[in-house]
Amino acid sequence: MSAFKKLNLGVLENKEHRVIVTNIIRDSLEEIRLMPYFEQEKFDPIIDSFNHSFPIRTNVECANKAEIFHILDGKNIGTTPISALATVSISKVSNSAKKFEHIRAWAFLVVLGVIENGATLEFIRRFCARIRLLTQPEYFELLRLLPEFDKPLAATILELSDLSEQLKSIGNHTLALRVSEIHTAIYYLLNNREWEEEEPESENSSNKKQGVSVFRQTANQQFDDFGFDEFTDYEISGFKGIPSAETSGDNISNYRSVQINSLNPSNLDSSPELNRFKCQQSADSIIMRELQPLTSFRQATRFEIDCLVKELFDEAKKLSIEDTNIFVSLIFGRLLASALKLIKGKEIYDCDKLIVTSTTQAFAHKPNLPAPRYQVETQNFINFHGDTLFLPIPKILISSIQLHRENKNISDKKIVQLVKIRIKEINEKYKLRLTVNKISSFLSSHLKQTNLAPSEQALICGVSERHSPALYYRTFSSTEVRNSYEKVITDRFPDLNFEFSSFDDSSERLGSKLVVPENYVGNLFKYYHCLFDHGLAGFSPPIVDNESINGTKNDYIISNKQGELFKIFEFHNFYTAYVYLLLSLGTGHRPIIAPFERLDDFDPILNQLLICDKINKSGYTSRIIPVIDIITEQVELYVQHLTKLKYILFTLGFQETDKISAALDGKGNFLLWFSSQWKKPKIVNLSPKLITFLHNSFWPLPANWNRHFMAQELIKENLHGCLIDIFLGHEAFGQESIGRFSQFTSSHCQEIRNKTQIIFNKLNIQPAKGL
Repeated sequence: MSAFKKLNLGVLENKEHRVIVTNIIRDSLEEIRLMPYFEQEKFDPIIDSFNHSFPIRTNVECANKAEIFHILDGKNIGTTPISALATVSISKVSNSAKKFEHIRAWAFLVVLGVIENGATLEFIRRFCARIRLLTQPEYFELLRLLPEFDKPLAATILELSDLSEQLKSIGNHTLALRVSEIHTAIYYLLNNREWEEEEPESENSSNKKQGVSVFRQTANQQFDDFGFDEFTDYEISGFKGIPSAETSGDNISNYRSVQINSLNPSNLDSSPELNRFKCQQSADSIIMRELQPLTSFRQATRFEIDCLVKELFDEAKKLSIEDTNIFVSLIFGRLLASALKLIKGKEIYDCDKLIVTSTTQAFAHKPNLPAPRYQVETQNFINFHGDTLFLPIPKILISSIQLHRENKNISDKKIVQLVKIRIKEINEKYKLRLTVNKISSFLSSHLKQTNLAPSEQALICGVSERHSPALYYRTFSSTEVRNSYEKVITDRFPDLNFEFSSFDDSSERLGSKLVVPENYVGNLFKYYHCLFDHGLAGFSPPIVDNESINGTKNDYIISNKQGELFKIFEFHNFYTAYVYLLLSLGTGHRPIIAPFERLDDFDPILNQLLICDKINKSGYTSRIIPVIDIITEQVELYVQHLTKLKYILFTLGFQETDKISAALDGKGNFLLWFSSQWKKPKIVNLSPKLITFLHNSFWPLPANWNRHFMAQELIKENLHGCLIDIFLGHEAFGQESIGRFSQFTSSHCQEIRNKTQIIFNKLNIQPAKGL
């Protein structure tokens, strides 16, 4: 009896499970239904459109019509048996047939998960999410495969694996190949390691990490626990992803290919990205002088600021309302409108505030740096310390601020007029050219003369996180930032005898909310090395005679060597994942699709790499960064691996190796992945999404954890903030690490290499050999 027929028996016996599933489906359908049409296609490609109405009742046939009408009418869905939804069939003439078939398959798989013992709420949610990520062809293929079996999915996968081996042992290779194809199709369609942990209890399955993969199973028996166990339970899913604010601020391209057309297609010796980079440098030489001259008098001069301060404090009197606004704008680097709100006690976008009470006098700036959404079990990776920077207020200002806060009679518009009149009077008296913008930019221009990193300067001046994405990755000592600010003000105005207010501040560390432990990262690389050392123990590539290669025995060889072939596929995928992790950690690469595109982008002699990891498809955001010897050596080992892999696949009868050839020739992406979504495995370009699926059962961190980790570690190694910005791709115009107008020399690049090498040595990260 098929699983579909079992569902026709009626409602789920467990009321709690029924409520869980109905709530999940109701919330998910409602969420998708409310999306605009183009958003539905973007986030849920399996559902054609939920903007349209559900099918009319005459087109609906199901085992429990009364129950399914509750769903169609949107009434009492919380008490509807989900088995009714799973048994729905739509008339073929209905335009909504395909859409409802998707819902039926989704509901069926959810119910299948609930029927199994021990299914939890988090497990079901992740199950739903996995199904919704399938494409339409994958969806129908999975729907076609599943009803053939009468057992839970995890048990089915294990049974198929055992059956395939038994058939091979008795020589029935044709049937064994069919079983193996079904097993592989289900396994890779879901692309989900969670099923390995859900196998039924038996003598051979006491180890929770044991699963389908012979490669991982063998390796898991050889190494000690690396500290990932707390993330392998169903109810623990770790971080949900990268915060949207951080994503938009850093211009990360989410799973979007960077397609760049070559300016000189006949030149195959250099990559299209490199051609674009050269054009970028040429464009820089044309616009550099106009865009960012080496000298600029658009800033207020020392003489102008001295005259301004002298005029404001010339007489022993309290500052007027216009003078107070000018001085607040001057020493806190805020525009006139912002200074006006601060003095009146209003918050600016919930981030800036002037606190003047009997117990506390301080300027408070709270940047919007959200942490990734997380489960309780992963809270150790969240920085729960204070998130507000407190700066002291010169005591000379406190009484004036208190006085003007009590004055409610003067309007904001009137104050702005008074400020402009006051600045005009000072200009006429001292023959100056002061403006409101020159006054507000005084602080930022003087902070550039300190040792503060650009992101720390931005934090003091209240620059938005969107315009200073380094704030998401850097961590700051609030004491050091505050001391640097005080020093700038007191050194610049020594005659004013500044005394600053005191206050209690427990926010010692500010900035990045994601804390990645050093030992946790080191254990991840140890885990991979253990897989390589033990996962292919005793495996040797088969030697096939020429007659077989020419095709006379090709079908037999594919059937006979199916196990070896898939073993190679799995090893290659893990090896590629390791190479990606090593390269992304050593370069601070953003998690976009097809990372580190071509071999031609590497310079193994000068240890340089050209990357384009931003959303700009023109290629003008490309940058050249220095890399350490380990990265160059790992790339060379990966080239050797691909060369040997191409030969082995050919001997096993796998002919589709064009992508490998293109990668080795520098004409295509060189990080490749075997995807077995169909009957025949295919070679696809690696994407961070595939890495996320691979690590889903034990690695709880978001895709850009490498950037957070390296930023924090480089700070510990006392690398200057400007150089950290170069590493992360946050440098400003003229600050590129390697370029005609760069203010940094090769010695700065070498300093980045040295610090990166120290971090890799601490983690004991070494290149890994492939096949």
